[in-house]
Amino acid sequence: MTTTYAYRAEAKIDSDTFLEKVRAAGHPVTVTGTKEPSNLDLDLHVEFKTTASIENLLALAAGVVDGHILWRTLREGTLETCDLGEYVRIEP
Repeated sequence: MTTTYAYRAEAKIDSDTFLEKVRAAGHPVTVTGTKEPSNLDLDLHVEFKTTASIENLLALAAGVVDGHILWRTLREGTLETCDLGEYVRIEP
């Protein structure tokens, strides 16, 4: 079953590293939306679909160097339905 997730990342390299870790773990990844950094929000916002569970994704995100914002904001949903300005968890 494919689920849609969204997150915020401080840098594109954090996002790229995370998505590569998901693929390397054997889960397909399709990026379905992005919101590029702007003067009002310096972070990259990403929406993607995968077969991985949120637990698997959080474990992989915790292994991204400087991926703390990604880990704190990763959640099920779309860019349209998620308030990525809010953290859903504090520390890995």
